[in-house]
Amino acid sequence: MKKVITYGTFDLFHEGHYNILKRAKALGDYLIVGVTSESYDIERGKLNVRDSLLKRIENVRRTGFADEIIIEEYQGQKLSDIIKYKVDLLVLGSDWRGKFDYLKNYCDVVYLERTKNISSTKLRGEGTTKAPTQSAADAPPLDGLPSANTNASITGLSGTLTPDGVTFTWDAAGTGTTYLYHVEDPKEEHAVRQTKETSVTVPAVPGRTCLSVAVRNSDGRSSNEAIECVETP
Repeated sequence: MKKVITYGTFDLFHEGHYNILKRAKALGDYLIVGVTSESYDIERGKLNVRDSLLKRIENVRRTGFADEIIIEEYQGQKLSDIIKYKVDLLVLGSDWRGKFDYLKNYCDVVYLERTKNISSTKLRGEGTTKAPTQSAADAPPLDGLPSANTNASITGLSGTLTPDGVTFTWDAAGTGTTYLYHVEDPKEEHAVRQTKETSVTVPAVPGRTCLSVAVRNSDGRSSNEAIECVETP
């Protein structure tokens, strides 16, 4: 029996998700699908996933392609899963091409082309500041970092090139608010950081430096992120 595994957030489930699951299933006899947890999405910089983990799992299940659904909770889990489930083939979208080639020492790796003109990012309309919605991911609260606001969002985000890097500022969302921020860099993954200040300075990314910022609400959810970019040398 040939075991295939694939991973995704599967937010706002759409045709592209359906197609990649269908194609992954066709490549083997048994398909395992890893759905990312809310906490792992936040760690990776996905601050505005709309659907809850349970809803995303249910959407995957309803396709009928998954023989088993697991939760991806931490960086490096793919290797552990490949060994644990004795996987023969790892399937990923073409936007990850080359990133997981090191796993070819443990199983075959295939990158499938994405369905054109459709993505969760486009459906969310990312890149603009929007108010949070009731369907935002039910992310767990961060210990010791409560926020005084339960329905706040980022406004007034702007950036300025400085000798130390790029300084981004935004309007205060209220007293005691916690903010999550993350440098958007297509060549390198940056950690999500937290602050109670309304200004941060980050190292400049050659060509263009972009920062996404969200409010961490007291119920543990994060608002939709605002994104601002500054042209940098």
